[in-house]
Amino acid sequence: MGWQASALPNVTGAQFVNPQQPDQIAAFKRLDNPTAAADQLLAAEIQTMYASKPGYEAPQPPTGQAATIGGETWSTAAIAYMNDNQTKEHVIICVTVHQGKTFVLEFQAPDAQFAQVSTAYYNIMIGKFQFTQTGTP
Repeated sequence: MGWQASALPNVTGAQFVNPQQPDQIAAFKRLDNPTAAADQLLAAEIQTMYASKPGYEAPQPPTGQAATIGGETWSTAAIAYMNDNQTKEHVIICVTVHQGKTFVLEFQAPDAQFAQVSTAYYNIMIGKFQFTQTGTP
């Protein structure tokens, strides 16, 4: 769909950015050796990545909600913060533990556009997401 892919620093995964609007972002991460349940890992991801950003608005409820993505149960939460241009950004974070690894999906867009961007892009990405089997056939 024309978005630019790039690697993420210090983590296995990829980030996709809409070149027409660089604060429309979809990130897919994998972290090894989970040390907690998905809702606790979700809280840690929010604390690490977003809690110190200006204008941070904590998720309600703080522990997240359950969602099914690709046949798996994910813990999800929505947060908001102010970017460098003083635009309120809306972020949905989804976390699951699958086969001993933590997977994180993050979708971001300006708050005023998030519903439209979700319909046009993020819902399609989520609808196509699934884990595949790896190994010798």
